[in-house]
Amino acid sequence: MRTLVPVAVAALILLAGCGGGAGPSTATPAPTTETPTPTPTPSPPSPADVAGVNETGANVSTLLAGHRDALTGRSLTLEYTVVSNDTRTTLTEHVAVGGQPLLVRSETGDRTQTTYVANGTTYVRSTQGGESTYNRANRTSGLTHPSSYSGASDLGQFMGALDYEPNGTVVENGTGMLVLEATDGAFNETAMAEQNVTVDTFRSTAYVDRNGVIRKFVYHVEGTRNGASYSYTSRVRIYDVGSTEVPRPDWLDEV
Repeated sequence: MRTLVPVAVAALILLAGCGGGAGPSTATPAPTTETPTPTPTPSPPSPADVAGVNETGANVSTLLAGHRDALTGRSLTLEYTVVSNDTRTTLTEHVAVGGQPLLVRSETGDRTQTTYVANGTTYVRSTQGGESTYNRANRTSGLTHPSSYSGASDLGQFMGALDYEPNGTVVENGTGMLVLEATDGAFNETAMAEQNVTVDTFRSTAYVDRNGVIRKFVYHVEGTRNGASYSYTSRVRIYDVGSTEVPRPDWLDEV
């Protein structure tokens, strides 16, 4: 950042050579040194700064409620990725202030579905094998237009059965975050046993900013299922909170 000379001082410098009878100034101006203003380092939150968290643990219900409330009505981008063995599914939401317009893109294998919601109308493009089909409905469904786009419901499915405790802080892309790790023994192996999964490795980590927003979340399981190796990973990332812009898809004219 450049250091600007105040207007009043600049005016005095200009007027210094304009006095009657004094003649032009022969003084050599002193050299100036421009010192860039340092970028402040963000301060990560402490456990006491995040609702539902203390030094020894976290109340997941309170944490998720704070996350949802902090994002209600705000623009945001949410990325949700699930990798189950070799199958990868990604979903990206771009949400404007108040929830519309909304652009959702999901990809699984060679199939891509893009949903655009604006002014109460839902537009859908489905593409597979190079072929695209289009659909339009003068309504919004609960699936593509829920009451909250914060991801709190999806996070709750993973976090609800777990216990978390603070495990340090990190700063990423200018955002300070409190790290919450699922504690040993907190994993619900009964749920995995119902799916014939024997768990060998498990971890779950949530990264929470000062406003209580869970900016990142990772849930990872490795083990065996019916005698074969098994792995499952879910990742959630939320960014551009308050600055997301939702573009109008160029394919709308074909719907």
